[in-house]
Amino acid sequence: MRDVYCGAEYRGYKVMFDQDHYKYGQFYREPLDRINDLLCFVRENYRKAFFIRVDLQFPDGTDDAKEDSNELFGKFIENIRISYARRGYRPLYFWVREYDKKEGRYHYHVVFVVCGHMMQRADSFFKDCSRKWAYLLRCSVEDAPVNYGYDPKFRGAYLIASEIIESGGVMIKHYKDKEEVLDRYSKLYYLLTYLAKSYSKFINPNSRVRNFGCSTNIDRNRYKKLTVADVDEWVRNPEEEHLS
Repeated sequence: MRDVYCGAEYRGYKVMFDQDHYKYGQFYREPLDRINDLLCFVRENYRKAFFIRVDLQFPDGTDDAKEDSNELFGKFIENIRISYARRGYRPLYFWVREYDKKEGRYHYHVVFVVCGHMMQRADSFFKDCSRKWAYLLRCSVEDAPVNYGYDPKFRGAYLIASEIIESGGVMIKHYKDKEEVLDRYSKLYYLLTYLAKSYSKFINPNSRVRNFGCSTNIDRNRYKKLTVADVDEWVRNPEEEHLS
């Protein structure tokens, strides 16, 4: 994850770019591509999808926050995956790890996707995330630093977030008009590019610890040259072969 992109648009999507702000001047291409892969997969395979963002941090004064390791986080993802698979949800996910240079600690941003017919509100999911993260940290739920939603700090992003976020997440109903579906995906991609910013990504060339990842059942080669708009067109007109 070292190939950096600088610009206001990427593959036809608008990104959270501000050339005058050091935090939003550059993005890593690979996370930008994986976000596109996730959205394309969801558009192709779901009739209704619910996107939920969760931010995980470590309590003050703990060694876990400074360790160059994804062990605890990996257990968290596995716990969520197995727990919800048993209920028939099978959530997809995309995550990034960031490093706060001032605080000297790591934290995570995660986006989960579940079938919108099975979940319409994020309340219980948020509570479950808090319980599972607190258990792994060996602390109370009250002391487990978990934030929810998209909380856009970038100028102009708040308005976009307010237009598409309801009940703690972003619901996209693929049976709606094409213009409405693509508009929501465009705005969602814009908000998710926050996770791809190069600022706060600590890249240690001597470390094999990953700084981002996504669900392994998503074929990245399938959407290599496609965007959500391409997949949407193919799904709406299946008699025409668009995907290869």
